[in-house]
Amino acid sequence: MKSKLILVLLFAGIISIVFFHQILKGWMPFPGDLLVGNQEPYKSYSYQGFAPGAVPNKAQGPDVIKQLVPWKKFAIDSFKKNQIPFWDPYNFSGNPLMANFQSGVFYPLNVIFLTLSFPSAWTIYIVLTPILSIFFMYLFLDRLKLKPAASLLGGISFSFCLYMGVWMEYGNIGHTLLWLPLILFLVDRFIDKPTRLDFLGIVISCLLSILAGYIQGVFYIYAVVVIYYFAKSISLKKIDRKKSLFFLLALLFPVLIALPQILPTLGLFVYSTRGNYTLDQIQKNLNPIYYLITTIIPDFFGNPASRNFWFNGTYIERVSYFGLIPFVFAIFAISTLYKKIEVRIFSILFVFTLLISTDIFVTRFFYLIPIPVISTTVATRILSIFSFSGAVLAAYGFNHLLDLKDKKKFYIISSIAFIFIAGLFVYVNIYPKISNNANLINDFQTSKRNIIIPMATIILLMLSTFALFLKNFSKRNYKSYLYIILILVISSFELFYYFQKITPFSPKEFLYPQTPVTKFLKEEAGINRAWGYGSAYMESNFQTFDNTYSTEGNDPLHIKSYTELLAASKDGKIPNMLPRPDANIAPGFGKSDLVSNLYRKKVLDITGVKYIINKDESINGKFNPDYTTFPEDKYKLVWQEGYWQAYENLNATPRFFVTNNYQVIDGNKVLEKIFDKTFDEKRQIVLSSNPGIKSGVSSGSARLVFYSPNKIIIDTNSKVPALLFLSDNFYPDWSASVNGKEAKVFLADYTFRAVPVSKGSSRVIFEFKAKKFYYGLYISIASIFMLLVTLLAMNKYEK
Repeated sequence: MKSKLILVLLFAGIISIVFFHQILKGWMPFPGDLLVGNQEPYKSYSYQGFAPGAVPNKAQGPDVIKQLVPWKKFAIDSFKKNQIPFWDPYNFSGNPLMANFQSGVFYPLNVIFLTLSFPSAWTIYIVLTPILSIFFMYLFLDRLKLKPAASLLGGISFSFCLYMGVWMEYGNIGHTLLWLPLILFLVDRFIDKPTRLDFLGIVISCLLSILAGYIQGVFYIYAVVVIYYFAKSISLKKIDRKKSLFFLLALLFPVLIALPQILPTLGLFVYSTRGNYTLDQIQKNLNPIYYLITTIIPDFFGNPASRNFWFNGTYIERVSYFGLIPFVFAIFAISTLYKKIEVRIFSILFVFTLLISTDIFVTRFFYLIPIPVISTTVATRILSIFSFSGAVLAAYGFNHLLDLKDKKKFYIISSIAFIFIAGLFVYVNIYPKISNNANLINDFQTSKRNIIIPMATIILLMLSTFALFLKNFSKRNYKSYLYIILILVISSFELFYYFQKITPFSPKEFLYPQTPVTKFLKEEAGINRAWGYGSAYMESNFQTFDNTYSTEGNDPLHIKSYTELLAASKDGKIPNMLPRPDANIAPGFGKSDLVSNLYRKKVLDITGVKYIINKDESINGKFNPDYTTFPEDKYKLVWQEGYWQAYENLNATPRFFVTNNYQVIDGNKVLEKIFDKTFDEKRQIVLSSNPGIKSGVSSGSARLVFYSPNKIIIDTNSKVPALLFLSDNFYPDWSASVNGKEAKVFLADYTFRAVPVSKGSSRVIFEFKAKKFYYGLYISIASIFMLLVTLLAMNKYEK
C-alpha cells in the first residue's frame, strides 16, 4: 500500500511537471502563439510587448486553431442556446457541423464547457487526457498482475508517447484513445467471469470512445479489443457461445446508441469530397523503411518546432516513439515472455502495426482495398496502436526484470541498442565528410545533436541496471526502490522533453483576440460574407469562432459541389483532384490580379462576398482608397484602420433575392452558364430541375426576419409566382415551408438553394431537419431498451 501511495504521488508530480506552463502561468494547452504570431488579422497587432508578427511560435497545431477549437466553441454555444449544432453557417457558405464527427458534439465530457469559461474548460479537457489514460492503463496492467512500478511505467509510456503528445491538444484523438486500456481492463474481467457490471462498463467505455470524435481511432480500438478477447479466450479455453455473444453485443450496443452521430456522418460522407487515396498518395503517407530510426531516436530528422525538420513529409503523422527505455523493455518482453498470451497478442500487434505503416511494396496495395474508414485516412495513424502495444510490452519487460529474471538477455538487448545508437552517431559524423554533400552535412548536424539524449538515456539505463545487479538484492532492498524511481524518472523526463519541445502553450489572451478587422465584420457585415485579398488572406474557420461569415472553410467532410465551385474560381474548370480538407477561392496578389481573373470575380459575387479585406502597409493612416487594385466602378472603400481596409463589392449578389428569371441546366454545364459573361447572377439563377413556374424578367422583394444556424425566416413579396434564392449551401436535410405549407428546395446555381414562392406576400421558413439524426435517435432509444433486456438476460447467465 505504501509503495502504491508513493507511485500515486510520483504520478501527480509528473502531471504537474508536464503542465507547469498552465499551472504556474495560467496558460492554455492551445497554439495561440501560432494564431497571433502567424495568422491574419491577429498577427498584425502586438501582444505582451511583442512587435506585430513577432510572437515566437512552435508552428504546431494549425488544425487546432482552424478546426477543433472553433467547432467546440460553436457546439457549446449552441447547446447553451438549447440548440443542436447541426449546421455551421459561418464557413463554407454553410456546412454540417455535428455530422463531421470530429467536432465530438455529443461527447459527455463536454459538460465541462457548460459550467466553466471556455479557456478553463479547454485546459481541463486537454489535461484530462494524460490523467485518465495513465489511470486506465494502470488499472489494465494491474489487472494483468504486474507490479505497481511496471504498471506505472506502462501508463507513462502510453500517456506521454509522442503520438499522444503531438495530438493531445487536438482533444478528440486523445480522448478517443484514452478509453482503450479501460475497455481492455473490463474485457479481461469479462473473459474471466462475465458480469453485468463489466458488460455495462464495456458498453459505456466504447460509447464514450466513439462520441469523443475520432472515427479512425475507434476502428483501431474495436480491432484490438476483438483480437484480445478471442485470442485470450481461446488460449485460456474460456470461450463459449453465450459469453462471446454477450461480448459482441457489448461492442454492438455502443454503435447502435451512437447512431444519432454516426448516421449523419455517413450521410455527409456521401456528399463530401472524401475519397480513397491514390497509390502515389498512399506511398507518400507511409513511412519509408529508414524512418524506423525514429522509434528510438524521434528527432533524428529534426523537429518542426525547432525549424530543423529535414525529412520531406509531416512529423506528427509519423510519430512512433514511446520512450527509449520502454522500447528496450518491450523488446526484452518479446524475447523472454512471448509464450505468455498477453505478451504474444501485443507483440503481434506491435510488429504488425509498425509494418503496416511502413512503405513496403505489399503495404501500399493493402490500403487500396476499400476498407471502410481505413482506405480514406492516413495510414500512419495506426502507430497509435504500435505505441500502446509497446507500452504494454514495456510494462511486462520491466516487471520481468524486477523479478530478477533473464538479466543477461536484458544486457544483450540494451547493448545492441547502445551499439546501434553509437553506430548512428559515428555514421552521421563520418558519412557527410566522405560524401561531400553540403545539404547532408547541415542535416546530419541536426541528427548528431538529437542523438545525444538517446545516447545518454541508454547509457544511464545500462549503468543503473549493472549497478542493480552487482549483488543480488531482496525485493525490499533499497537499491531496487532506487532503481525503480530512476527508471521512472528518466523515462518521464525523456518523454517530457519531447512533449514540451513540440507542444505549444499560450496565454489565454491569445485565444482569438478581437481585432479591428473582426470588430468591423461583426458590427457591419451582418450575414454578408468577407474575403481577404493578397496579404490580407484570413485562414478558414476562425469565422466560426468569431461568428462572422466566410465563403471558405476547412473540414475533412464538406460538400463536394461547393468545393468544385470554389476550385473553379481559378480558371473556370473543376480540377481533376479536389482538395480534401479545404474549400478556397483562388488566391490573388498584386495590383491587377483581382480584376483580371473573371472566374474568381464571378465566384466572389455569386457567393455573396460583400466585403473584400485589404492590407497595405504603405497606407499613411488617412482614408486612402486604392482604386488601381480596387476599381471605383466595382469597389468602394468603406472602412480603414491602420494598414487594414474593407472595400464593399458593389456587384456582390445579395445573400437572398426574389426572381422568376431562371434556366434549367444539368451537370457541369451549370458552371459554364454561371461563368458566362452574359449571366447576371443578381437577377438570374440556374436550377437543376423545373420548378413549374413561368420564367420571365420579373423580380420581387425579400426581407430577412430571422437567421440562425438551423432556421432562417424570410418574408417575400412578388407580383408573380417566383423563386426565392438563398446563397447558403444546398443539403438534403434543409426543408422549407411557404406560408406554412411544405415546399421543395431546389438546387440553384450549382450548390445553393431556391424555393418557389407565391404571388403576393409569403413567409418562407428554412429549417434543418436532420432526418438521419432522428432515425438514429429512434434506434438509439430502442437499443437502450434492448440493452436493459440484455442485462436482465445476463442476470440468469451470471447465476
